[in-house]
Amino acid sequence: LPCSGSGNARIARCKPDPQLFLAPQWAALLSEQEQRVVLECATGAPYREIAHTLGISESSVKTYMQRSFRKLGIYRRDQLAPLLARPPTRLPPGDEGP
Repeated sequence: LPCSGSGNARIARCKPDPQLFLAPQWAALLSEQEQRVVLECATGAPYREIAHTLGISESSVKTYMQRSFRKLGIYRRDQLAPLLARPPTRLPPGDEGP
């Protein structure tokens, strides 16, 4: 994982990639807070660090993750990767715009 270490140093290195987001079809299923928690979880950060970063309790993180996993139909953190997306860096051929 690109996020290694512990404590505040790890938190500083493990900010979510601002270019990374949930694909729209999945994001539509989750509340804004559930999306934030899921994106933090995708960095590999433990629940305690996610709670610290978002300013919520660790039990709230667990609850948001349980709800999110149920809504997304997944059971493990490693199943999040296919649900994440990045914006295209360039338009596909033929989509140059008007």
